[in-house]
Amino acid sequence: MVRLTSALLLCLAGLAAAATSWPPHSHLSRPGYRHPIYVFSQWGKAHRASASGPDSPAEPNPDSASGPEPESPAEPDGSESSAIGATDELFFSWRDMDLDPRDRYTWQEAKDQCESRNLRLVSLDTREKNDRVADQIFDDDVAYSWTSGRQNSATDFVWGNGRLVSEGFTNWSPTGGDGFPQPDDREGPEDCLAVINNAYGDGVVWHDILCSREKHFVCEK
Repeated sequence: MVRLTSALLLCLAGLAAAATSWPPHSHLSRPGYRHPIYVFSQWGKAHRASASGPDSPAEPNPDSASGPEPESPAEPDGSESSAIGATDELFFSWRDMDLDPRDRYTWQEAKDQCESRNLRLVSLDTREKNDRVADQIFDDDVAYSWTSGRQNSATDFVWGNGRLVSEGFTNWSPTGGDGFPQPDDREGPEDCLAVINNAYGDGVVWHDILCSREKHFVCEK
């Protein structure tokens, strides 16, 4: 019985010794070992990375990849829109770099400003020209602007180019401060023609105005 017990103990000891040397991946139990983890970037390429830790490399992010920053759009300098050119022979006072956009001018002062540039106040005697001026006024949110139109008698307005306003394209407002169609001489002798931006819910249209009022202006060649 003693011999049998001793043999069993020897057998068990041998099996225990064999078990401690068997695993083929004994490095898994090394102190500090980190099992490799495979992660897939959004490009579908497998990257080998260690389990998270203070010295683990960060996964690349294409949204924050280094590279030249996109250039910001250049700030408009006002010269392109206000300059007199071959295709757009109009000058808008509120867009000119030499004038303070907050400044306003009487009709005569506006006329003098245009003439000092070898220009003249604009005559809106065609639908095309009227639409170009009206669109710019609307786009820039300008309240009002002088034209060359001026009354030369009790009934007739005349453009700076000598044409009667009534004989060409017109865009008088159907209303005004008193609800009457323009021109109406509401404040007295309103002898100058201005473009007003929707002051009475009437759109960008013409009104007769006191020439002493101060407004922006548009010039042309």
